[in-house]
Amino acid sequence: MALPSDRIFLRSPYYVSKERANLDLIIVDLFVYTGTLTTDKPTDPNYRLQSSAHLNASGNKYAEVDIAELARDYVSVTYDFTATDPTNAVWVEYDLYYADSGALALTLDGSVQLTGINGYGYFEDGYNPDPTDTVFISTDYVIVPTGDSALIPILQDYVTQWELYDTGTISPSGLIETITAPATTENTANVIDYVDTASTFGTPTFIRFSFSGGRGDKDIRIVYLDECEKDAIEGAFVNRFGAIQHFYLFGRADRTFTTNETSFKSNLLDGEGSYDTKKHQTAILNKNGKTMISINTGWYPEDMNGMWKEMMLSETVWLNLPSKFLDFNAFKDLVVTAPVMVKSAAIKYKTRLRDKLIRYDFTFEFAADRINTVK
Repeated sequence: MALPSDRIFLRSPYYVSKERANLDLIIVDLFVYTGTLTTDKPTDPNYRLQSSAHLNASGNKYAEVDIAELARDYVSVTYDFTATDPTNAVWVEYDLYYADSGALALTLDGSVQLTGINGYGYFEDGYNPDPTDTVFISTDYVIVPTGDSALIPILQDYVTQWELYDTGTISPSGLIETITAPATTENTANVIDYVDTASTFGTPTFIRFSFSGGRGDKDIRIVYLDECEKDAIEGAFVNRFGAIQHFYLFGRADRTFTTNETSFKSNLLDGEGSYDTKKHQTAILNKNGKTMISINTGWYPEDMNGMWKEMMLSETVWLNLPSKFLDFNAFKDLVVTAPVMVKSAAIKYKTRLRDKLIRYDFTFEFAADRINTVK
C-alpha cells in the first residue's frame, strides 16, 4: 500500500520552496484532510499560497512558503483514557507551480504527498525536520504501576511484528509472545498505532519491535513500580512526535483552589439624598475560580528527564483523576479525565550522579473555570 514516504512535524515550520535563475513567483495549492488517503482528498485546495521570489546568496531567485502552520489547523486533539488513542495526523498534499519573470503562464513543478504529524523538531534538527523515528517515545523504557501494562505509540509504516520477553535481558529463553502487526491502512486514524504490552503468557519486561526497509529493531524496557499506598495518578500528553504518551505520578497530591474577580465602584445614591448602607459600594462584576493540583512524581530514573521536558512543552495534557479532586463528593469512586495545563514553568534537572534519587514536583491547573462559562 503506497503511503506517503515523507512525514512533517506540524508544530515546526515546513517550507515548500523553489530556486531558479529567473524565478518570479511560486504558487502552492495545499490540500489538508483526514480519513482515507485515496478517496477523501477535497476537490479544491484548502489554501492557495503565493510567494514572490527574491535574490539569494547564490545569485538565483528563491521563494518559499510555510505550510505546516496552516495544516495544523485541521488537527483536533482530544482524549479520555478509554477510547482508542488518537493519532492527531492529517494527510497533506501540495501542487507547486512557478513562473519565471515575463512568463505568461504557470508551470506545474510537481505534486507531493506527506503525512502531517502534530509534533515538532528541536532547533538542532534544522530546516524542515524529518521525523524518521519509528517508535514514538524519546526513551528506551516505560514505567507503569505493578500489574498494569504500557501503551507504546509506534508509526504503523514498516512495522512487521513485536516480541514480548519476561527476562532481565532479551534472550530466546525469555520470549513469551510474538505478535504480527496489523495491516497498514490508508486512514489517518491508523497513522500511529498504540501497542499494549499486556500478555496472557506472563509479565513482559521487554518488547522488541521489528521494522522492514532496513530500519532494524527497537527494544523498549518495561519497568514496574509500586511505591505508594494510594493508586498512582495516570496522565497523558501529546509528545514531540504528536503521539499520546502516558505517564504515572506516584507521589503525594495536594489540591488548591483560587478565585479571580473583576470589581467596580457602584453608585449607591437613590436620587433622594440617601443610599442603602447594606448594599456593596465595591461590587463584583464577575467572579470565578480555578482548581490546581500539585503532584510529586515519585522516584524516577534520570533517563526519564526527557519525558518530563516533553510534558512541559506539550500544549495538551490530561490527568485521570479520582472525582474528589474535582469536588464530585457524591461520586467519590468516579474517575474523571481532566484537561489540565502544566503551570510548572521550570525544573532543575536532577542526575543520578549528583542527586542519587530523582523526583520532581509539578503543578497542574485545570483547564476550565470552576463555574461553567462555556459559550
